[in-house]
Amino acid sequence: MTRNSRIVWLSALFAAIVLSSAAAQQTQPSAGSPAPPAESSTPSSAFSAGMQLNIGAETIDNINWQLLGLQPNFAFGKFGLGLDLTLHYRFTGTGTNMEVRQQDWVPTSFSDFFSLYLPKIRYVSYGQEGDPLYGRLGAIDSATLGNGFIVGGYTNTLLEPNVKQFGLDFGLDGSLFKFPYVGMQTFVANLTQFDVIGANLYVRPLLFTGIPIVKNIQISGVIAADRNPYLYYTGTTPAPTGPSVTIFGADLLVPILSNPVISLAGMSSIAREPNGTGGMVGFGGQLIHFIDYQAQIRFLGNNFIPDYFGPTYDLYRVDNYQIASGAVQSTGGIGWFALTGFSALNNKLVFNVSLEGPFKAPPAGSTNYLDYPHLQAIFALQQGALPGFFFSATYDKKLIASFSDLISAENAVIGAAINYQSGPAVITLSYNLQYDPTASPNPWDVTSSLSTSISLF
Repeated sequence: MTRNSRIVWLSALFAAIVLSSAAAQQTQPSAGSPAPPAESSTPSSAFSAGMQLNIGAETIDNINWQLLGLQPNFAFGKFGLGLDLTLHYRFTGTGTNMEVRQQDWVPTSFSDFFSLYLPKIRYVSYGQEGDPLYGRLGAIDSATLGNGFIVGGYTNTLLEPNVKQFGLDFGLDGSLFKFPYVGMQTFVANLTQFDVIGANLYVRPLLFTGIPIVKNIQISGVIAADRNPYLYYTGTTPAPTGPSVTIFGADLLVPILSNPVISLAGMSSIAREPNGTGGMVGFGGQLIHFIDYQAQIRFLGNNFIPDYFGPTYDLYRVDNYQIASGAVQSTGGIGWFALTGFSALNNKLVFNVSLEGPFKAPPAGSTNYLDYPHLQAIFALQQGALPGFFFSATYDKKLIASFSDLISAENAVIGAAINYQSGPAVITLSYNLQYDPTASPNPWDVTSSLSTSISLF
């Protein structure tokens, strides 16, 4: 990453923020669930603080560690701050010899200092997505730009606890300044590396007409890039070098219905990648404020990857890069995407599953994941829905060639956390499995932990 190119990207982000703030805006409604521009709410001045003590065990890189951590959290109005101060240690040999995991606290260089210590700040936030103004520094759980055809659900927490990133997620809508015609979103996966970055500028050019449907039409321009595709390369050979990947495109969102019985929006997107072009048309919404649905028909050119920056991008970024750069050829065609699920109990019970793939059968012997269906699912019961019990589980599965592949851990990313609360204490059993085809000789990365969190105040 050259100094000049970094300056160009920083200047572009700064210009986007300045232009949007000069005009104003609101956070982009999620695709398929259109909503009118949100009005800013009056921030509360109440101050609150909490402290959790975590005690348990965790497996990292096939090594068992004990953990002791403090997680203080502070909130003042719409502002929030959370820290993550975790110590991994183990006893070696005989007696009381104790080893502390050096990778958590000892930087290997001056530049590594910020990469290591900034993530100790778990988050600094203002507002939440959907507000006219929101921002978050630190862990990014899910970043989506526009309709999600280029950036959809990207997270910078996938490689934790081995790799912790300190990112930025920011949104500003003109409704904050009584000018809801324009808006913007931007994110940076890791502010110390400035590798994965994206921005979305959107307009509602016909809002002044007041005509139903027409007034809420939204047009977006999206750009995203990975400036170091081999940053987390784990192969046995030295990491190759290559140019960055830059993707740009345009989105159209047309809200059609919005009432308690059904919401419906039409959508379309077009995007250009280094060696391919793709597009989609579809619709989505919600039934009786309970059932989510979405469907798309996709038109994919050769070497084009829809949702390039998806939830598992950091794990598959080398595979994506090889296709986008043309090193690995991928034949395009017409594909499909479908999503369904539900949310109940005031969003405390959530289930969503999506499935995508090509209409044609995969070529014999193909190992290209774009030739096969791809499933993503999330199931969560939030704290407070049931006395003392809550959990979450995620499942991301590529290369589905048969029904039996659905339950195979190969080419899958699996996460689960089961929690039991008794008074101020929460016992958590967590499990994360990632299959990394570029890792050698062992492609399996398993992280598990059993911990107790105690709310000190």
